[in-house]
Amino acid sequence: MEKKQIIPMLKRWTKIILGTSAAAVQQGIGRCYKKNEIKGYYNDLTNKVTPATLLDSNGIPYNLMSSGEKVYSLVTISQYALGCYDLFLLNNDYDKLQIFLKLAEYLYDRQEVSGKWDARSSMGSYRDNSSCMAQGQGASIMLRAYLKTGNQRFLNSAKKAIDFMVTPVINGGTMIEKGEDISFEKYPPENGKVSSVLNGWAFALFGLYDYYIATGNVKIKGIFDKSCKTMATKIDKYDCGYWSMYDLVGTIASPAYHDLDIALLNVLSDLSGQENMKYYANRFESYTKNPIYKGMAITKKALQKFTTKSDTFIVQ
Repeated sequence: MEKKQIIPMLKRWTKIILGTSAAAVQQGIGRCYKKNEIKGYYNDLTNKVTPATLLDSNGIPYNLMSSGEKVYSLVTISQYALGCYDLFLLNNDYDKLQIFLKLAEYLYDRQEVSGKWDARSSMGSYRDNSSCMAQGQGASIMLRAYLKTGNQRFLNSAKKAIDFMVTPVINGGTMIEKGEDISFEKYPPENGKVSSVLNGWAFALFGLYDYYIATGNVKIKGIFDKSCKTMATKIDKYDCGYWSMYDLVGTIASPAYHDLDIALLNVLSDLSGQENMKYYANRFESYTKNPIYKGMAITKKALQKFTTKSDTFIVQ
């Protein structure tokens, strides 16, 4: 890590640990989702919508890099949009609905012909910019925009997003299929290592579920079911014995991501009927009540942050 990044990173991590970072707000179980119809989002993103959120003159959320550069992350924009949609449902706030639809248009305009949304290159990432998380959340937005407007182009956009997401990684997509196992990748494999970031995988599954509910597409439902079963079978690999792992290549979850994993697993267990997800959600939650475990996790996470090279570094 470069010396000029150390102080900003320490400030950012202090905020994350204290729960005062806009990037690490509480994201619990969605407050108004339904199992059999598309309503609220499955993860509570309403805390992303605050006066502290950085917005440009057009009301578009943006992030700041350690260099001071202003960048537009489609994932940040998507989460803000989904938070606005839930606030519309919860409070009958039509101003929030209009913001949601405005951001849906923004995302629609930036979807590539292939159906992909560029998840990272705006932040100067050297990685391939495909991401199951961007695809899943983007599809969820397009489907809600379609339901509110009746505009077919939003439904077409969701189909393109899902089609790209279920394209195999070796063909540029985000899905890995081995026998009966299906996983989705937030980051493409590097040097043959498949990371299978848990939260990205979960957000992809939400997109698949929404698309099935909206269209009745049995092929997509089959992929959803297989992937949920795969996650339930492999979830023990995300348990280090005192905390949850962010991925399968040794990265421990931050406190915020640990809490997020618990919420995501609880919802996925509800949607899929996979009881092992619920079991591990409860197990991970028990770890948070042990101050020694939490201290061990924070220490390990801090060491990893200082010793692992990152190709992007967002300050806010």
